[in-house]
Amino acid sequence: MYHLHNHGCVQSTFFDSTIPRGFIRRSRFWLTIPIYPLLLFTIFLFPLIAHALPGDVNGSGRVDGYDLIEFSLAKGSSIGDANWNPDADLDGSGTVDDADLTILSIHFGNNGISFGLWVGDLQSGIQRISKLSQSGNVFKRVGEYSNPLSLASNVTDGTVWVADSSQDKVTKIAPFDGATLLTVQAVDAYSVSVDSRDGAVWVADHANNRVIKLLPTIPDGYTIGTDTGSHKVILGFNRPRSVSVDSHTGVVWVADTNNNRVVRLSPDIPDGYDLRSDSGKHTVKGGFNGPYSVSANVSDGTVWVADYGNNRVAKISFAGTTEICSVGGFNQPSALDVNYIDGSVWVADRRNDEVVRLAHDCSLLERVGGFNDPYAVSVNPLDGTCWVADNVNNQVVKLSPNGTELMRLGGFSSPQSLRITHRMVSPLQKRLPSQRT
Repeated sequence: MYHLHNHGCVQSTFFDSTIPRGFIRRSRFWLTIPIYPLLLFTIFLFPLIAHALPGDVNGSGRVDGYDLIEFSLAKGSSIGDANWNPDADLDGSGTVDDADLTILSIHFGNNGISFGLWVGDLQSGIQRISKLSQSGNVFKRVGEYSNPLSLASNVTDGTVWVADSSQDKVTKIAPFDGATLLTVQAVDAYSVSVDSRDGAVWVADHANNRVIKLLPTIPDGYTIGTDTGSHKVILGFNRPRSVSVDSHTGVVWVADTNNNRVVRLSPDIPDGYDLRSDSGKHTVKGGFNGPYSVSANVSDGTVWVADYGNNRVAKISFAGTTEICSVGGFNQPSALDVNYIDGSVWVADRRNDEVVRLAHDCSLLERVGGFNDPYAVSVNPLDGTCWVADNVNNQVVKLSPNGTELMRLGGFSSPQSLRITHRMVSPLQKRLPSQRT
């Protein structure tokens, strides 16, 4: 086990000698690069790290006439001007001018990766979901939500799922404009996670002590408990707070909070399965104290756990039976997100007002202060940056992989959830002009 000291050093009393699934061993050293996401990263994403798609001003994933409209609105502006749009400043000069137009013209008609940062907060009114660009420009706010506790995205099509516990609903929204595509009612949704293999969604149904799988065929207006045929129910939990799907294997991890354990569910677990009486399709790992958050690593099948009550973070094996390593010294860690490219994990250490980055072996990489109740984190695997919901400061913060603060954005009200999305865009997909607020 590792322990975080106040001066930022790490004392190791644990050595993990196992070979993680999906990693390569070379000589005496670990080449800590996951195989499966590396292939995708190399083939599709590597050329696009610096900018997802030059000239894509409105974040649609295509450079087209709508980007020209957005550009024209910002033409001639500089930082601080009322019509300033940082996404139109393509060369980073601080002014939107002819040089930027030249860049846009060169890439006109291109398709690429659509980036979106979605943030859930408690802004006055009902439009409590925002979509931001890479440069922090707010494209638009959408509603109607009361308490958007969790956001999840489908990497296949870029759609976003929202868990709103106060309204007992889960919604699916469009990747570009946030339009509501479908709503599922009668679920106390604390957490959502998407299985991108088929688009199924897993929900931690907190007050009802169960986990629900929404099938890809689920229709709009579906109600859990009265409608049938498009969902599965797994019973035997006690106030589950977090769920995370391994989209490589279909394994589902659940933070069974009030049972002080983490539960691993097999991909083929049947409807109506009860952890209290059934066996063969789940594994239990105890030793936790109110686990708040789980994050599955698709590259090696492990899962990271924010052990809230024990003030530590732990990494659990693919089988769900062994604790590979753990780190103490936190103060109520409430959220974490793994970067499957390098196996590191970012942790929101709420009561220490810090965000911490750990390596795949639980050693300390970075710890960053300056927050006030950091509530959620989301990692961008393209460049290793991390976005933080700085709850009490009413801000969203972007950190570099080494913890340097790159951006601090205001205009939010108690942000509590965020999620980065990426998707490949087809030239045939329809696009709409953005609406900024």
